[in-house]
This record gives sequence, C-alpha cells and structure tokens, in this order.
Amino acid sequence: MNISKKTHITSFFFCLFCFFSVTSIQAQKGSVAPNVKIEDIPVEETTLVVTDSSKLVLNEKQWGPYPTLLWQITSSEQQDTSYLFGTMHSTNERVHQVGDTIVHWLHQCDAVALELDMEEVNPFGMIKAMMMKDTKLKDLYEDEEDYKKVKKYAKDKLGMMTILFNVDKIKPLYTATLMSEMENVDIQGAGGRPNTLDMRLEKLGKSMDKVVIGIETAEEQLGAIDEIPLSEQAQMLLKMTEETDEKKSSMNDLDEMVSVYASQNLDSLMAFYENQKDDLPSNFEEALLTKRNYTMAHRVDSLLHLRSTFVAVGAMHLPGEHGLIELLRAKGYELSAIMCRKE
Repeated sequence: MNISKKTHITSFFFCLFCFFSVTSIQAQKGSVAPNVKIEDIPVEETTLVVTDSSKLVLNEKQWGPYPTLLWQITSSEQQDTSYLFGTMHSTNERVHQVGDTIVHWLHQCDAVALELDMEEVNPFGMIKAMMMKDTKLKDLYEDEEDYKKVKKYAKDKLGMMTILFNVDKIKPLYTATLMSEMENVDIQGAGGRPNTLDMRLEKLGKSMDKVVIGIETAEEQLGAIDEIPLSEQAQMLLKMTEETDEKKSSMNDLDEMVSVYASQNLDSLMAFYENQKDDLPSNFEEALLTKRNYTMAHRVDSLLHLRSTFVAVGAMHLPGEHGLIELLRAKGYELSAIMCRKE
C-alpha cells in the first residue's frame, strides 16, 4: 500500500470510529440545514415494507457472524425491544441511503442514543480542546524543511479555514481529519447531504419527540484521540504531503470505504479494517475502539433498562470480540441481525 493510502485511511476511519468532526462543530455554529421534520422526509425513506419481521432476521450460520449493520436487542428480563445500528459519520449520499432503510425501526423506539448529543456540545470548547497547549507544530519536526512542507500543504488545502483553525497550534490529527473532510466535500460536489448521518438521526429522533441521549461526552472522545502521541500525529500529517496524486487517491480510498459500508455487511467492513490497521498509529485501535466499546456497552446496558432505545454508533464499534454486539451478549442480551434494505 502506498503512503497516501495509509494516511487517508487513518483519517477516513474517523468516519467509523468517532463522531467528532469539523462538520459537527460547524453544525453547532449554525452552518447546516435546520432541524429535519418527519413530514419533510421523502416518502421513499419511510416506505420500507415489513409484512413479517421474523423474515428479516438473518441466520448467522448462513450469512456469517456480522452480516448487517442493524441488530435487534431483546432480553428475557425486559419486554421492550431495542436496536443497535452501525453508522458512518459522513455526509455522503450513499451513506444516507443506508440511513433511509432504518427509519422504521427508529420510529418503534422511545429513545435514540448516539455517541454524542450535539446540543450538549460546546463548539468553542471543542476547538479549544483541539489546540496544543505548550507545543507548536514546528516543535514536532526535527527537520525544519518538513515543517515548512506541512505548513504550506495545509495552507493550500484549507485556504480561509486556516483563520479559524491555526495549524501551528491545532493537534496534527485534527488538521489531517479536516483536510480529509474537505477533500470529501470536493469529491462529492453538490451530491452530499448537509448533515452527517448521525446528526440526521439525532434531528429525526427529536422531530419524532424521542428522548435523545449522548452515550459519550465530547471531552471523552477528544481524550481518546489525545492518547495518540503528537509525534505520531505529526508524521501522519507529513506523509499526507508526500502524495503524488492525492485527489485521485482520496477519491479511490473514500469510494472504496463507502462502497463497503453501503453493502451493509459488518463482516466485509471488518475485513477492510483488518487489511488496513497495520498502517494505523500503534495505539489507534485501543484508544478509539476497545476502551470506548467497554464504556459504551456499560452505558447502553443502563439505557436499555429504562426504555426501548435505538442505539446508533460508528459501525466499527459493533463487530469483533471486543465489539458492542459481543459485549452486550455477554451481559445477557440476545442480538439478532436484521436485514434493513428497502423493498
């Protein structure tokens, strides 16, 4: 795998791991579309034909251990049925088309639980937390030419955004993520949605008068990212400048990830991740997946005892030995794979 793909894959995986994004900050500052109302949703988004829900439950022996993004959660101790859904924190149209298929199940629940409740997030506090305290970008490079290369590359990529995001002070991983998000917008052109899928689900839940809950706090997510050393973050940023055909590479990488997600098969998504994870920072998985999964599972367990809940978190939090599916099963819940494609 070439250098550029390693670097972009690192940034793109934030779409599957972590709700933090510059898009979410901009949303809190009022730069995205207003709250979605149920009557504003196109008819085709809510016309999933469900004549016999038992026929939608997939047999894992036939389809594999994690064949879908949507999971039904039941328990002998509780009457309510809840659901677990793997999102992609993206504005991509194909990602939102996946979201179109799960409105039926969200509507059945009393609450919607997402990684973050964006109304509880202070955008200026998030920006402050993104900044390095006693370090500048220049301090992270032994060779001053590397620093100059990175600074010029970031300035060329971000343009006027550098007024808000000072690349000399912002932690390198956020700069890399911001540049990837902007490339995503460039690639999609006018074809993307104004909100990420998570933000759309949050607005949809509120328009249905559901209880909307944040499983984590912004401070916890930012703290997880901080576990990746600044030195490693700086090297990731440097590698982004060494691309030869970055836009084409970005388009191919993002398109491949979106295609895998749009297949709605967690086994395929997990295989995609396993094929790339050696190129990620050394403690990336531990910091952004494993530790957070155990915290999420504990909190989701508490939420499920209160009311039926539609839980929507980054898709890569679901599969695997330390994923939410197995962690909730270990707590006594039965999780069944649900086919969520429109008919």
